[in-house]
Amino acid sequence: GRSLDAGSGPRRGALSDPLGAAAEVQRTGTAYVAAVAHFRAVVGDSAPGAVAQAREVALAAVHGAAFELARLHPEDPTAREILVLARDHRRTTGAR
Repeated sequence: GRSLDAGSGPRRGALSDPLGAAAEVQRTGTAYVAAVAHFRAVVGDSAPGAVAQAREVALAAVHGAAFELARLHPEDPTAREILVLARDHRRTTGAR
């Protein structure tokens, strides 16, 4: 199968202009959603340990994205709410 790291990170030159950076965010965001959906379809409920690990990794990515969005636009209530929810989850579960 494909490595989860295949194609990760910004493409060369993608961050050189705002439109290229925005396109990179869309591309990688779409890839993230597709990867989580694929994992769910493949594993389902059959491997609780793998599901728990994938869930934590997926939530960590959401937390990181919300943190960056909140830094980009601190007054954005949606980004702030997602960030607060992700932080609360980390505190209550001990997730990293």
